[in-house]
Amino acid sequence: MDLSGYALAILHQDAEFVLWRGIATASPTPDPASVLVSIPTSERPGPDRIRMLEHQLAVRAELDSTWAVRPLALGQHQGRVALVLEDQPGELLERLLDQPMELGLFLRLAAGLASALSEVHRRGIIHKDIKPSHVLVNTTTGQAWLTGFGLSSRLPRELWMKNVLRPAASERPMALPISSWISVLPAARRCRDPCFIWARWA
Repeated sequence: MDLSGYALAILHQDAEFVLWRGIATASPTPDPASVLVSIPTSERPGPDRIRMLEHQLAVRAELDSTWAVRPLALGQHQGRVALVLEDQPGELLERLLDQPMELGLFLRLAAGLASALSEVHRRGIIHKDIKPSHVLVNTTTGQAWLTGFGLSSRLPRELWMKNVLRPAASERPMALPISSWISVLPAARRCRDPCFIWARWA
C-alpha cells in the first residue's frame, strides 16, 4: 500500500514499534482517508519483529472492525516494513491515563473494553499483549478497539468449546450484588486505570 499520499504523525513509540496515524493529503483523496501504521522502531528490526507484523496480518480474517483495529496490508515506509491498519474514530487509551478520569468516562471505557475483550475470547483468541497503547477508545461512545495482535494465539478448540462456548452452569459469571458496585465507586473515582473495575474481582 502506497503511503506517500498520507501525512504521518506519531501516536505512540516504544522499544519495539512506532504507531503512526496517517491522514490523506493527496488529491484525489486516497481510500481510506486515514490509516494507522505500525513500524519497527529499529532501523534494522530483528526477524521476531517482522514475524509479529506478519502474524497480525495473518489473523485479519478473525478480527471484526467493531472491536479490533484490522490490518489492511504490509508495505514499506522509510525503508522499513510497515503494517497498515484501519483507523477508527478514537485515541489511544494510554493518552488518557496521565490525569484523573471523570467517573462517567471511566465507566464508559471500562464497559467498552470489557465488551471488546469478550469478543476476542468468544472467538477463541488469546491476545497476550493487552496494554493501554494497544487500545483505541472513543471517549464519547465508550467503544474500544484492540490492536497489537502480534503475539496472539488461538485457544485449543477443545478448551474453547468447553470454557467459552458452553461453560458449565457452575462456571458462568454471576452478577455482582449492587453493594459490591457501591463499595468500589469511591476508589473508581480516584482510579486512572479502566482495568481496575474488573481486576477488582479477578
